[in-house]
Amino acid sequence: MGVAGGPNIERDGLVFGYDTGYSSEGKNLSRGRYFNGPASTNILEVLNPTYTNSQNANFYAVSGEEEVFIPSIGKRSVKYVEYFNNRYDENGNVNSGTTCCPNLFYYHSGHIDAEASTTYTYSIIYKHTNNYTHPNFMYRYERTSDNTYIKEGGLHSTASDRRTPLGNGWYHAWGSFTTTATTARFYCYSFLYNYGTTKHKFYVAAISLVKNVSGDTHFIIPPHLMLEPNTSISSTNSLIDLTKSTTIDVSNVSFDSDGSPTFDGTDDYINLNSIAPLIAGGDFSLEAVIKGPTQDHKGIIPINTSTGGNRALFLIRNASMGIYDGGTWYIGNIDVDDNNWHHVTLSYTRSTRNAVIYVDGEVSLNTTTGNTITVASDDRISIGQEWDGASTSDHFNGKIPIAKIYNRALTAQEVQQNYKAYKNRFNI
Repeated sequence: MGVAGGPNIERDGLVFGYDTGYSSEGKNLSRGRYFNGPASTNILEVLNPTYTNSQNANFYAVSGEEEVFIPSIGKRSVKYVEYFNNRYDENGNVNSGTTCCPNLFYYHSGHIDAEASTTYTYSIIYKHTNNYTHPNFMYRYERTSDNTYIKEGGLHSTASDRRTPLGNGWYHAWGSFTTTATTARFYCYSFLYNYGTTKHKFYVAAISLVKNVSGDTHFIIPPHLMLEPNTSISSTNSLIDLTKSTTIDVSNVSFDSDGSPTFDGTDDYINLNSIAPLIAGGDFSLEAVIKGPTQDHKGIIPINTSTGGNRALFLIRNASMGIYDGGTWYIGNIDVDDNNWHHVTLSYTRSTRNAVIYVDGEVSLNTTTGNTITVASDDRISIGQEWDGASTSDHFNGKIPIAKIYNRALTAQEVQQNYKAYKNRFNI
């Protein structure tokens, strides 16, 4: 597929756009450099091996760093501990110099601040050369503010909904837990229990602990987007404009458990007011890939006046509902309220008052409007919200993983080109 956004999309006249990397399979593994994931902070403090060079007759643990290739991620310099732990002799007695369960890695320098009664997702990218697994790969202790012990537990699982194989022995695993009403601190480690005299390597490429959003059971960060300890993604740098000229604030958007932005039909939208001057007084095109019901007057990329009226309300709607109202609403002839993926485009030529709507690369509506639409510099443009100047604004219900705005009217050939760039990815 290449870089999110695609090498084949039309870029001439593109003044704004985003591509979350979402696909019809519901995964964000392709989102690359354009979508860093929703706002989050990896509250873990360090990724450090506990043992540097510990050796005796029954226990060996030597740490190091190695450049490796991790499928779907690429080359990375990762930390490892090569070890064995000959815990018991032939009679079942504990050998001297061993440990029950060495914590080969630790993820804090002092302690990690936690929030009470809050759900977190703990994630790891790892490899064990003997394919050993244990829940304690992602282990945490919970304590109060005065360091009183509360509880502890490991989260790693080999279940398919908790672990994904990346290839070449590497795995991405995650699990969630909810803190108690008095939890104020975490202490986080990777403990290993396997015993014997054969040396194995336990690699950890990334580890994260993030607070969940919108009550999701899991807030799964794709492996190539796993943050370094003590780093954050803000609501204004999570989604990156394709033109690299506009800051996108996604603080008013919801996210599903895969970290993909969604529009819930009640209050989700992306504010694009800064884009209006870029298309003011001229031709423009609006484009999106959508899934979900439009629910009558719930626009995809509406352009509203500064007082709440409509200049261009980009909807795809059943033909029986009419094609435009007062020359300002552009409504397509194809009903896409079918919960399938669709590529939709509005191309408007101001001099001829010509509005053309395309659905999945084909013309849905071609009409000359009653009035000339002139976008003003102070108009309000949003994704997913028809703003009426009051608190009763209508909102789109579904997904808009791709949205673009051009300062010119796209031709039929260019719309086809953009459609073909997305059709296989979304199984349109």
